Amino acid sequence: MALAIDSMAAYHALLQQIRQAMCRDAAAAGGDAGGADAMEGPATVDDCGDEKEKETPMATPAETPVESQSAVGDGDDGTISDGICYFDDEDDDEDDDDEDNDFLADRFCGTEFDRYISSDIGFGTEFAKYCDRFDEKQCNDIRWLLTDQASDETFLRNLIGMNEDAVCLWLKSIAVFRQEHDRYVAWMKKHSFYEKYFEKFKVYGILHLQSFSFHMKNEHDVMYVTGEKNKSDARLIWKQLKQEMEQITQDFS
Repeated sequence: MALAIDSMAAYHALLQQIRQAMCRDAAAAGGDAGGADAMEGPATVDDCGDEKEKETPMATPAETPVESQSAVGDGDDGTISDGICYFDDEDDDEDDDDEDNDFLADRFCGTEFDRYISSDIGFGTEFAKYCDRFDEKQCNDIRWLLTDQASDETFLRNLIGMNEDAVCLWLKSIAVFRQEHDRYVAWMKKHSFYEKYFEKFKVYGILHLQSFSFHMKNEHDVMYVTGEKNKSDARLIWKQLKQEMEQITQDFS
């Protein structure tokens, strides 16, 4: 099930805490194997960014966010490689940052995929049994819905185990999702948001206007993604979002 978080900032902070806890557990589990070697050498910062002894603390999102992105692969394999970096930008920390970015992006987009499955009234409870199979095939990511594999009937039948009715329902839903995605992209390009912000919002699993409206409750949420230095952009995006959602409501009324 999707998590209910009041703001994107709170959601991001929660996922950072989860990752750090996972890394601490992994470090503790490997402590015995490290033996005496773990006691040698100067104190450093571990792979999770946890502070050790006299190291300078990491910057927080509220202090000095540093944006670092790479494009998501749109091929059939649905490779994921984009993210937002909120840590310092020293060269020695780049690998750690990328690892953290991938973790955060995976969790955001995985949660959005779960929300997509649970919120589509057409799916019903029967689709719950397919969720584990999507997870096993590493397809439980909202960005995966834009890949060719997501609409491959052979894949859906043989590897996900869908029957004919489920495949038909899934393909109809995917077609609607992609139409909504196309409208979202057109909206961003129309208002000159696409080049600067499309990839940033994609990290948070936002690929259509309904998702954008669900996660962005006010201009402060938008500003969290755009960056505080882009306040005017955040205000404009929020204003245009409200207008577009009103138009969508009128279209379906």
